[in-house]
Amino acid sequence: VLNNVAVGMANLSVARIFRFVRFVRLIRLARAVRNFHSLRLFILSIFASGTSLLWCAFIVMVILYFFAVCFLNGITEYFREGEHNGGEVAMIVRLYGNVWIAMVTLFMSISGGVDWQEAMEPLVRVHWVYEP
Repeated sequence: VLNNVAVGMANLSVARIFRFVRFVRLIRLARAVRNFHSLRLFILSIFASGTSLLWCAFIVMVILYFFAVCFLNGITEYFREGEHNGGEVAMIVRLYGNVWIAMVTLFMSISGGVDWQEAMEPLVRVHWVYEP
């Protein structure tokens, strides 16, 4: 009879341990849910700022377009004036061949893709106005 009581007490203490472990897991889960709430808030904030990001990108593109057109206008007038050597023409066409290439060159110069001095060098040959 004492053996059965000892086994029953052992089972009871094992059940208490399992209950305690389940309780600890529940507490950890509650903490994780709090962290997921913060993650959810963070992701919603990123999505909410998406429209502002798109407007900023649009403004940067408009500014790049404006300056690309201005530079291409000067380059076009420069080519109308007379003869130029082939290396100079190749460099200008490589960096400012059309509006899209000029915009990419300007974007690369403000974002670190190409050194701004390298992008400015052909423009200085075109006219003194483009010097810094």
